[in-house]
Amino acid sequence: MSDHFGNIPIELPKPSTPPGRDKKPGVDPVAVKDPESPEGRRPDRFKPSRIWLWLIAVALLIGLYNAIGFLGIPYYITRTLPVSFQETTGMILDPGKISFNPLTFHFATKDVKILTEAGPTLLSLKTITADLAPLSLLRRDLVCNTILVEELDVSITRELDGTYNLDRLLRRKPDSKGSEIMDFSDLPFFFSLNNIAIKNSKVLFNDLPAGKTHTINNIQLDLPALSNIPFRADQYIHPRFSAVINGSPVELTGQAHVGEPGGPNLATNLSCDLHGLDLPIYSEYLPVDLPFIFRKGKADGKLDFHFNPEAEDDDKLSVGFDLQVSDTELQTPDESISVTAPSAQLSGKLQPVAKMLLFTNIAFREPAISSFGDSFLSNINKLIKREKATPPTGAAAASPFSLATDLLILDNGLFRHYRTRQDQKPVMTWKTLQLNVKDYSTVSTGEKNKDFGSFRLSGEKEGTASLFSWQGTFSSPENLNGSLNLVKMDFQELLEALGTEKQFSVQGTADLKGELAFPFSTDSAAAIGYKLTDGELTVQNFKLLENKQAVLSTPLLQATNLSTAGNAINWGTIALQNGVALFTAGKKPKIFSQFNTDKNRLQGLDLEGQAILIPAKKDKQKIQFNNLSLKAGNLESPEKSRDNFTLTAQTPAGGSLSCQGDIRLAPFALSIKTDFTGLAAEDVFANFTDSELLNSLSGALAGSGSLTLPRQSFSGELRLAKANVQKAAKTIYAWEDSVFQGIDYTAEPFHLGIALAAIEQPEYTWHIGRKDDDPMQQLASFFQQHLPAAEKQAGDKSKTAGSPVEIQEIRISNGKLRVQDNRMKPNWQGQVTEFTGNIKGIRRSAAAAASDFSFIGKLDEAVMSIQGTMDVFAVEQSGKFRATLEGYPLASFHKQLAAQTDVDTSEGTFNLTLDAMWQDGQYRNTGSMVFNGVGPVSEKAESALTFALLTGPEDSFQLDFDLVRSVPVARTVLAEEILTALETKIVKASVSPLLLASGDFSDLIGNESAEFLPGESVLTDKGRETLIRYSALLVSHPYLGLTLSGGVDKQNDSEAIAGRLEAAERQRVDELNQKRLEDWQKRKAIYEKKLQELPKKPGPDGKFIEVTMPPDILAGFTPVQPEPVVVKDSMLLDLAHKRLNAVQEYFTGQLALEANRITLSPPKRLADIQADNSAENSADSVKIGLRAIIRQ
Repeated sequence: MSDHFGNIPIELPKPSTPPGRDKKPGVDPVAVKDPESPEGRRPDRFKPSRIWLWLIAVALLIGLYNAIGFLGIPYYITRTLPVSFQETTGMILDPGKISFNPLTFHFATKDVKILTEAGPTLLSLKTITADLAPLSLLRRDLVCNTILVEELDVSITRELDGTYNLDRLLRRKPDSKGSEIMDFSDLPFFFSLNNIAIKNSKVLFNDLPAGKTHTINNIQLDLPALSNIPFRADQYIHPRFSAVINGSPVELTGQAHVGEPGGPNLATNLSCDLHGLDLPIYSEYLPVDLPFIFRKGKADGKLDFHFNPEAEDDDKLSVGFDLQVSDTELQTPDESISVTAPSAQLSGKLQPVAKMLLFTNIAFREPAISSFGDSFLSNINKLIKREKATPPTGAAAASPFSLATDLLILDNGLFRHYRTRQDQKPVMTWKTLQLNVKDYSTVSTGEKNKDFGSFRLSGEKEGTASLFSWQGTFSSPENLNGSLNLVKMDFQELLEALGTEKQFSVQGTADLKGELAFPFSTDSAAAIGYKLTDGELTVQNFKLLENKQAVLSTPLLQATNLSTAGNAINWGTIALQNGVALFTAGKKPKIFSQFNTDKNRLQGLDLEGQAILIPAKKDKQKIQFNNLSLKAGNLESPEKSRDNFTLTAQTPAGGSLSCQGDIRLAPFALSIKTDFTGLAAEDVFANFTDSELLNSLSGALAGSGSLTLPRQSFSGELRLAKANVQKAAKTIYAWEDSVFQGIDYTAEPFHLGIALAAIEQPEYTWHIGRKDDDPMQQLASFFQQHLPAAEKQAGDKSKTAGSPVEIQEIRISNGKLRVQDNRMKPNWQGQVTEFTGNIKGIRRSAAAAASDFSFIGKLDEAVMSIQGTMDVFAVEQSGKFRATLEGYPLASFHKQLAAQTDVDTSEGTFNLTLDAMWQDGQYRNTGSMVFNGVGPVSEKAESALTFALLTGPEDSFQLDFDLVRSVPVARTVLAEEILTALETKIVKASVSPLLLASGDFSDLIGNESAEFLPGESVLTDKGRETLIRYSALLVSHPYLGLTLSGGVDKQNDSEAIAGRLEAAERQRVDELNQKRLEDWQKRKAIYEKKLQELPKKPGPDGKFIEVTMPPDILAGFTPVQPEPVVVKDSMLLDLAHKRLNAVQEYFTGQLALEANRITLSPPKRLADIQADNSAENSADSVKIGLRAIIRQ
């Protein structure tokens, strides 16, 4: 049979009965022999001897019994028990003075102590007296009918690790389930203490973790029983307890049955009224692990202790309570959540043996809940996942208490959330909170699919129209599952509640419906342990912000099949109507990297509206796409991401874009085929490349091909019309149309391949300065500037390698090139039209090769051509080319040359042949210029004779040049160098003109006169030959004339004239003397004849007649002597004139030269002739000088 008060174990199973133990301790264990046994039927003759033997045996047994009782038991308790006790508990037992009467089974001891190994006294008492049950002792059980303890003094300490100094004393069984309430069945011995009286005792409780000391003085305790085995006494005392706890007197009174065993009304009831109980002091000692700490609170009410020995083991003892709590303040251990309530009501009962706490009613009126930190749900999650108190090393874990609630009501609650405790204004406030929990239990009833309770939670946000409600059931003691309905919530707050941890910055008003389970995740790393399924999200006036700028906005956003699990959010399919999406060039949208990760997943996207592409540079225009339709599906299934992306859009200017292909978000990858037309190149290129050239390019862009991101590769074809490149608001390049075929572009590693780049009607202005390079290096610089640099090629410092470029052909048609030479004053300008040609084989790689180029065109309507080869990617200068120019008008250089030379630049043309090459680090120009119709401003100009000598019969002349320049090669101008060469020839013309004459007239050098016979105006043979050569010179040089001067030499011609005059005088004298002689002879003959005719007789007078002889006859004949010859200057001047006229007549007559090409310069004085004569000229010759004639 059971005892009146039964066993008080905490664990559910009953302790097993020790072997050989009878459930009825009152039965004598000595067996009664059966009278029918053989021993009972032995002969009577043996009875006398056996009686004495039995008497002796009984006497010995009684003596032994008394010896054991009076001496053995005290000896065992004082000697053996302390050793065993120390081995078992590690503590020292001082049993004091022991006395035991084996006849009355009365036990007494004085001054008992239990000490720790360190020495402090754990327990001491003055006296213990007990009346023992003898039969139980035979079973080694301690059973007392009465027990009296006086002046008990216990010192209890709770260590910092949560253990107690009594743990080793009350060491549990290894297989027992521990509890913070001692389970007596776990003690190392069996006992049943009945009618216990403790008088004048004291307990000192030192709580080190809480930093508190509790004192219980003047303890007066009467207990009917305390047992860990079944036992029933004949009668029991009334239960009673009184003490002074921390200075406050407490007394419990009640009633207990003391009637016959097995009778009715065996229950014991105690009641206690509480007034102003300070909850913070005693809340830590509740048998349940509370998530909150009481900071304030006073409890008034009543406790009812009920003990029913007839009830089930787990329901024998219960503590009923009905409390009114006022001025309550609770706080989580990390101070992240605090709860205050002006009043609360708690009623229920505690079953410590069954480890059950049942609340029949919990009601909070107008509670105020405050949360601090980033998120309230994060605080709740940390609270749920808080570390539970761990048992000390070696101790078994305690069995948890079960909790049940019939009804929990939170009425008109208020919730505030603050970022920090110092904030005066909350981030959000919810009011009129209503919480209703029914039939909640932490223990399953065993019924299949049975819920653990139901709940309903609702509230509204202060200052807004936001509402929420959550209604459902407890699927487990810690899991809630129900329908959630959020109305007009701030979307940012909703996202944070969903656990995005501020990954998104959004605006909008959201409605959310779905099934919410909380808490759900068992992952300790999960930010919020919840699960949302079948979610439907609607957001009005939605905006997604990045750096406070809306990158995605729509009047209405809808997400279907929204769900969450742990840290992951599956957004399902998101649809945006009339949306506007903003993308920044060169930056992958953050939203792409945030989806389809461990935290956010997306199944599909449907965007209708606009897309705006914002350039990375502020000075560029935005690209706007209207009528945008973007559809993407199967985004969370990489194996299904095939043809899951389509996009169509239009630009305000009429452009269009269409794409179709594959997209994946984690990691982001896009592979599409695209067609586009009418796009603004200045917007597109500025958003996809950092190239200075492409960022300055504008025009109408069209094309098709395959695009891959983020690898940034494109293959296909592009067309760019009405294009121009501007810099500082000035157009640098422009062209009408262009087609780029066979494009193969990859950003990393860089590769650019173009099969053909055909450019129609390009326009470019080429400015030439004195610090510029040659045209080939300028072209090379263009390619090197606008294509990525390459790595050095090993073994060749002049080559680069790395970023491969392969452009098979660049073709230019009908281009226009404006040339402005800023080196000349004023600046020279020319224009090349119909510029057509190509560059082939442009390669930039480890094995770079030279590129061939060939162009033709017209420079100011003069035909030109350029052909050559060069390595556009060589570091050092290289390349060569030949340029030709035909019939270029010299008038184009009129302003530049008019001030530097006397060349008539208003007329004439020239042809240029230029061979340019880089050789040994120097720029060499060789070639020639053929001038047609170019002459001086007048025949009197300094250069007139030079041009006359250079100009041939076709009215042209050629100047050859061979120039070597060092960098910068443009510091000298070809026109200036040609002009310098011309000035050199002018100097030569002044020294030796015939050296400039085209053709072979070197024989005339030193033969610049026409030879005459001395003193005569008759040409010699040599003189005639000279004139014939000069005639040929004039025929070869149509603008060359002759100047005839000189003609006599005073000495030579005077001697010749004097000799000739003397001979003539002698002849005259001879002729005169002959005539005179004849005349004299005639007169003499006449005279002699007259004499003969005279009589030879004397005359009348007798005398002879004398005839007088004429004196001339008398004198005889005297010849006339020649007169002296005198050569006068006039005679010489006259001879000179005759000679000049003779030469002129010979040129014009015999040689048929134009009269205007022969100019006479007759001397006016003989001294002028003598001064002009030179040693090289014959004294008797006409000097022939060269001159330029007037051009007709």
